[in-house]
Amino acid sequence: MTEVDLYKEFQRLLLATYSAERVENKCASGMPDVYVKNNLGQNFWIENKICNWDETINIRPAQIIWHLEHTLRYNCQSFILIAENKKIKRNYFFLDMSQLTYENYKKLYRPKTLAQLSEIQPKINKKFFWGVYPNLKALQDDMFSIVNAAL
Repeated sequence: MTEVDLYKEFQRLLLATYSAERVENKCASGMPDVYVKNNLGQNFWIENKICNWDETINIRPAQIIWHLEHTLRYNCQSFILIAENKKIKRNYFFLDMSQLTYENYKKLYRPKTLAQLSEIQPKINKKFFWGVYPNLKALQDDMFSIVNAAL
């Protein structure tokens, strides 16, 4: 599975009122992969990641800075969507980056595996949403409920 495959899978499940655009940007370092919007004026960003449970998730410093700046300065909602790289019984995870404080962002600079992130999550911040899902549809439903609650 690639990040493009994850985007296509996510896009197929979108509600009729939402649309997603894959963004390829060579100029703005750290910009997320997907821009999602709906006809009510809601929008958010998603950074896609693929990894195995014991592999390090490569969240580059520029990506962390982008999420931090856009969350704190522009009140933008953003998520990191992670899919396990396996064919059967794949799990999906997401981090609600909009809930992190500056201090908590610094803790993400050291690369972590999915296992390590799931262990330290409660220590970072109770509002730091860490979801583990057996399918992408359930994850998407929770992600949209967070976006709707922000309005």
